Amino acid sequence: MKNIQYKYGHMSIPGGGYVTGFAYHPACKNLLYCRTDIGGVYRYDYDNDTWISLMDHVTHINPAECYPSAIALDPHNPAMLYIACGLSDWRRKPGVNGIFAVSDDYGKTFRYSELPCVVHGNFPGRGCGMRLVVDYNNPDVLYFASQRGGLLRTSDGGMTWQSISIAAGSRANELNCTFVWVHPDSGTLVLGTAGINNKSSDGLTRGHSLYVSYDTGGTWEELPMPDCLVPDGARMKGYTAERYDYDGRYLYVTLSCNGPKSQIDDEGYSCDSGDAAGGKILRYPVDQSGHLGSYDDITPCGGPYSYSRDRANECGFGGICSSPQVPGLLAASTLSEKRGDIVFISRDYGDTWEINLHKLDNNRIYFNTSYMKPEFNGNTSLIHWLSDIKINPFDYNDVIFNTGTGVFGTYNFTSDDCKWCDRCPGIEETVHINVYSPHAGDVIAIDAVGDLGGFAFTKTDTPCTNSFADADGNRYITCINADYTDNNPNRVVVTARGNWTGMTTGGLILSNDQCRTFTHLDLPFGIDEYTDTLLHRISMVNQNAGWVTITADGNSIIWTPADRVFLPLVAVLVSHDCGRTFRHSVFYDADGNILTDGFAKVYADRVNPEIVYAFDTTHKIYISHDTGDTFVQYPVPDDVPECILNLIDTMDKSSLCIERGRTGTFYMALGVDGIWKMQYNITNDKITFKKITDGNKTFYRIGLGIGPDGDFLRGLKSIYAAAIIDGVYGFYRSDDDGASWLRINNDNQMFGQIDCICGDSRSFGRFYIATGSRGLLYGEPIQ
Repeated sequence: MKNIQYKYGHMSIPGGGYVTGFAYHPACKNLLYCRTDIGGVYRYDYDNDTWISLMDHVTHINPAECYPSAIALDPHNPAMLYIACGLSDWRRKPGVNGIFAVSDDYGKTFRYSELPCVVHGNFPGRGCGMRLVVDYNNPDVLYFASQRGGLLRTSDGGMTWQSISIAAGSRANELNCTFVWVHPDSGTLVLGTAGINNKSSDGLTRGHSLYVSYDTGGTWEELPMPDCLVPDGARMKGYTAERYDYDGRYLYVTLSCNGPKSQIDDEGYSCDSGDAAGGKILRYPVDQSGHLGSYDDITPCGGPYSYSRDRANECGFGGICSSPQVPGLLAASTLSEKRGDIVFISRDYGDTWEINLHKLDNNRIYFNTSYMKPEFNGNTSLIHWLSDIKINPFDYNDVIFNTGTGVFGTYNFTSDDCKWCDRCPGIEETVHINVYSPHAGDVIAIDAVGDLGGFAFTKTDTPCTNSFADADGNRYITCINADYTDNNPNRVVVTARGNWTGMTTGGLILSNDQCRTFTHLDLPFGIDEYTDTLLHRISMVNQNAGWVTITADGNSIIWTPADRVFLPLVAVLVSHDCGRTFRHSVFYDADGNILTDGFAKVYADRVNPEIVYAFDTTHKIYISHDTGDTFVQYPVPDDVPECILNLIDTMDKSSLCIERGRTGTFYMALGVDGIWKMQYNITNDKITFKKITDGNKTFYRIGLGIGPDGDFLRGLKSIYAAAIIDGVYGFYRSDDDGASWLRINNDNQMFGQIDCICGDSRSFGRFYIATGSRGLLYGEPIQ
């Protein structure tokens, strides 16, 4: 196998996703890590003011490291880094256990062992912590407050683990833990939980959520905490312990309740489940022996934003941090504050508080990243999910907090003219769903992105001004796919979600200037009841719009509105006036019977405007000869492997590419069954299949780009793939239609989950990688 050296770079956004927590080393200056929900762990490079990913070695076939639920540092050995990570989906099926990753070189390399519990870094409660702690007096001893396996302890650096139960009498062991604190000079442990295993008999109230042990976990007692004031409309009563901090004198703990808009009950114990309320900040004195005294409720109250102690607060509290340099200095952050989240500052151990940052008040925050700016977000601040805040232990004015869209910080926290801004360079952890390379025009890559919407890049190394937006600059979010014609790449139709503020509405958006501006197409209500149900859901905030294609002449649009991640065949709509009016397409089986079951992902022929294809599975393929008005099922040879082709939003495990410049040619990556080429012959009205790969090869994602002859539309295209060839996973390129392959990456150029690949249509050798872990990347040969 021949290897070609490639260089890889980001089509930078940057930021964009949920940074779930931070860890400063307490004794080593300029050593800071952050963990993210889907993008792994980063270390901050102070010399270059950028974040460095520690996850670029992670592969698509084993992406668990991209989902860290906890990180820990050895207080005496700065080189050590510990990560608990995994993507065990225990909500749908029993998941595999999590992974414990250990590095002794600041995250450059890792060794691995298995945790005795499931772990998922992107599940509810991901913003809580610290879940993982190294014992101050013995680096081989670590404690892990797991999401589903209770409190665990290892005495051999993570090779083996033992369970520590808090059960006593009628009290059950709590399995849903949120944090663990280990006193440095005694056997005191404090465990934060979600109170799920000790709920009330009616299941509507959480059990106690704070426990303390004074004998290293041998016995436990409830740590006193206030009664919960139930927020109006909350589906689950009771506090969840969110985060803590210890300053050598006090242990500070933040608490939150399910908010009325929380989408989850039991495990909806943080802002990332949709809402939080009823928050508290408690302060426990800790004596020299490690015993905790009675708490003080130091929840901020008074001033313009009062949090009364005799009613349920309208927000939760998440981040809390002290400064080892300035006794009494605290930073705290709200969760799901209805009037905009707040950063508080206290200079007297929490006896009094001041608002340091709230929304755009007093011009205290500015945005370096374009799409974050208020003019693109309804003239409001987009910061949210402030579940962690940290004061630099070596510089009390240097403070950072996390959000659902990256990292923000200030270098003058205690100043009267404190200024905050985003600090996201290097962080690229959004989910990129599809990517396209127009063969003409200023735009070289169209990027369909989860949460943030869509971006149209004109250069590989220059961020876009804004994501896809309406005439007022209000952004659309999560774009599932885009399509344009070979003859006119300026006309682009996109399936987009409406944003969280409700200032944009989901559905189809149309551009006639290659994504510079967009018009929202009216949702065609009134066709039938079922379609109205789908369209009503799409019109709500943050709902998938479906899948769309545009015919070769640019006049007709065929759209399957989504039922979440499904594309119902009976919902397919066709417009012959570029989206002004729609009617239903009709599907027939091979015997002429009208079909009402099944799914349809639609693709317009790249040359013939009358022909449109629809895919359910590899054995349920439909073709229209009347521009999408009717579709008929075509027979498929029995030797073609069965594979689902109809899902969206990264749920489709196969890869389907239509070849531009030709009629009826598709490439299908079918996993262990290799790459199959499907061709429709209009002359004999038949479809044929040919497997173009041989041997023991597995293909996960493929894309087509300009070939060596330099003619994208008429020449033989290069195929790019994320695949296993000769037993080695990596990125590969074929310049002879799959007959032979070149490896084009090394073992540190993997980039985690791969959602889509697309070859560049103008620059031979360049291709784009839409990842679910590391943003949008491009790769090109090193000359």
